[in-house]
Amino acid sequence: MKFISKSFSDTLRIARKIKLNPGDVILLRGSLGAGKTAFAKGLLSGLGFDKDKVISSSFVLISHYENNRVSVFHIDLYRLTRRQVIDFVDFWEILNDSRSIKIIEWPEAAEGILPKGSIEVHIEYKNQAERIITISNCKRR
Repeated sequence: MKFISKSFSDTLRIARKIKLNPGDVILLRGSLGAGKTAFAKGLLSGLGFDKDKVISSSFVLISHYENNRVSVFHIDLYRLTRRQVIDFVDFWEILNDSRSIKIIEWPEAAEGILPKGSIEVHIEYKNQAERIITISNCKRR
């Protein structure tokens, strides 16, 4: 599926339409500032979380959100090398947790070790205000 986002609100709306289930892994790809964290806010908002409380995981590596319906890990691998990801014990435990949803920004550092069938989201600049959002392996609400 391919979408054009013309604003932050559009990005949230597009992300909210993705149907997520425990065990799902969502890989967010795009250059710096493309809107990966905005997309994560939309995904979490669609699961009942306050989008304003969702922060970029760049500085904390992993953010955990939990409500009475679901547990979600928001992971940012931007600052990690492949070797650091492989050695990162918590990452393996989280990745193998079938009860939680995992949202991973900058998954390139974990290429080849991520589960097949993960939901792939590519966000690219179309121009200053617009983004092209391409989503594969997902179900819509």
